[in-house]
Amino acid sequence: MRNLLLIVLLGAAAVASWWFSRPTSVEAPRRQAEGDTELGYYLRGARMLGTDMNGRAVYRILADRLEERPNEERLLLERVQIEYHPPGELPWVITAGSGSATRDHSELELKDGVEIRSQPTDGSAPVHVTTAALTFLPPSSSADTDQHVVIDVGNWHLEGVGLRSLLKDERVELKSEVHGKFLP
Repeated sequence: MRNLLLIVLLGAAAVASWWFSRPTSVEAPRRQAEGDTELGYYLRGARMLGTDMNGRAVYRILADRLEERPNEERLLLERVQIEYHPPGELPWVITAGSGSATRDHSELELKDGVEIRSQPTDGSAPVHVTTAALTFLPPSSSADTDQHVVIDVGNWHLEGVGLRSLLKDERVELKSEVHGKFLP
């Protein structure tokens, strides 16, 4: 009898603790306040591939982290590398600390230590370009900036303000205030 009384008391205590610990009201979902950004997806170790009209791979965009910003129609990128290699053309690699891209990858805004390097296979000296920020348009292979630019090719060293380039044509132009050193 004593055990039965103990079991009933423990059961009553369990029911009472459940009753008093249950939520008293159901909270309505929080509405998005004006100014809040809509949440999108994010990826770690993101890889995106761009192709030409024949379906051949032309470029790869690699990022340590990619975050979608739906309200801005942009993708934010961290530690970016673009491997641009159209079939039969000179390969180029573009790296940057961060950047953003349109959803269709047709325009990339790169910043935080941007570098462009050619990767010649014929033994010629590679072209090395550094700048603070750069806009790269993969469909046309063009890269542009209005920032200070440094170009090194072998023993040649050029500096200027602004850059206009067409990677598939292996053409790089400084826009203004060009200074250079050409060592033999």
